[in-house]
Amino acid sequence: MYVVSVERVVLTPAAAGLLPAREWLALAPDIPIEIAGPRERHDKAQQSWVEGVSQRLSVGVGFSADDVALRESVSVYVHVGSQADLFDSRGVVVPLDEQGAAGVRNALRWAQATHTASQPWAAHADVVVHARHSAAQYRDRAHVRKAERVCRDASDELLAAFPELVAVLGTGFPFYCMTDATDPDPDRDPVPPSIQVYTHEQEKLFAGKVLPPAVLAEGPDRIWSAGELSGHGVDIGQGPANAYEYLRHGATPPTAPASGALVEFERANACVRGERPWPCHLCTTLHDRHRYPEQSWERDFMQTCVRCRQTPYLPRAVGVLGSDIDLVALTTPEVDRRQLAERVANWIDAHPRFFRHDTRWTQQLGGPHGPLDVFVTNMKDFLRGATMMAGPEHWMAVTVRSTVTWLPVTDIDYEVGKYLPLCMELLADRTPGSGFTAELRAARSRFANRVTAQQVLDGYRHDSSYLQQLAGNPQVAELLAARNARWRAIVDERSGESP
Repeated sequence: MYVVSVERVVLTPAAAGLLPAREWLALAPDIPIEIAGPRERHDKAQQSWVEGVSQRLSVGVGFSADDVALRESVSVYVHVGSQADLFDSRGVVVPLDEQGAAGVRNALRWAQATHTASQPWAAHADVVVHARHSAAQYRDRAHVRKAERVCRDASDELLAAFPELVAVLGTGFPFYCMTDATDPDPDRDPVPPSIQVYTHEQEKLFAGKVLPPAVLAEGPDRIWSAGELSGHGVDIGQGPANAYEYLRHGATPPTAPASGALVEFERANACVRGERPWPCHLCTTLHDRHRYPEQSWERDFMQTCVRCRQTPYLPRAVGVLGSDIDLVALTTPEVDRRQLAERVANWIDAHPRFFRHDTRWTQQLGGPHGPLDVFVTNMKDFLRGATMMAGPEHWMAVTVRSTVTWLPVTDIDYEVGKYLPLCMELLADRTPGSGFTAELRAARSRFANRVTAQQVLDGYRHDSSYLQQLAGNPQVAELLAARNARWRAIVDERSGESP
């Protein structure tokens, strides 16, 4: 991590014209602010980024397509106009896409705050260390138990903080590694091999993006072929997992040149210098409404990021390496789901331990867990959906409306049909033994007595790559079979008979 301090701000005329001069001077009163001339040059343009050393930054802010030349003349360039203007990677660039005047204000606020109290900023090397750390976590058999404890802590705190909630269920990892989360002292199965393979492959890919000292020592003028770089351990490709993040949102993955100087490979987003700052860290910070409430729009860091060409380390590809905390929070029928989700999002933003996607990278990189995602769902809708699954023909298609605390807070059709048989466990119930617990058990029993474990596996093998990979793990198949058998044996507590 770097410790950075802003010592100088350069505004292009187009960016400066978005605000009255008195306003931008008031926003950063302790920093010299200049207007860029047509031949702006700055003696720190070739700044040597040394990890762990305090960096005294010059920050440029531009708005129009003509302004992007400034990015090679300052330490960090913030672009508040169209992301399409940034057609390649040059310098350290933070795209505040279409934020306009709000983007200028937030950039100046960040500069002032960073000038008065130096702030940490992640480097590309920190992302590589995070990939290595995540892969090591998944190799640790105790990781399943640790992740379960974190999920239980979060669910208990949610229930205590929001009286409108009836119950909280855990989903995703680590719950596909266990038969029943209510077992008093069970042996938890380790992480499935497919997850370990995925994180190991991503660890190698991330490390392979960093240009090694032997390559940099050859100087900037040497022409390299792709094969020569590969011989030095540089991976200029994307890999199937990274390419998927682009393709699923209709974007084309970056393509490296067949040959060229190192700068040409860097501008094509094929490789990076490990000591350079990871621009996504500051981009997500300046888009975080909890820190900077004034936003022209709230970025989602999924579809928008794949059209950004500033780093090969997409936030989504980095984020999925860790263990997210995925919880389904069930409300009483009269609660406004959307309003409650917004309140939950604000609660997470203010929490000292938990955080939302793309908001606290200094905490997430190398940390014990990923972000907290809460799917706020009406209890009756959830139970109705679970009951609708009692049929082998359409169970995977069952969804319920939910509002999730992503960035931004989003309404979705939560795929309860796909995930209830695989990885959804009751973690907290406001009234244990209540009607909800009995109805959930009854719905599980009806499902298991009509849909076999083999039918569940067959359904997963024809669905998303995520479910296909999980279904290919023998231990997941064994756990599904054990769970199905346990659910079939449930006795309906209301009638004393199997449903």
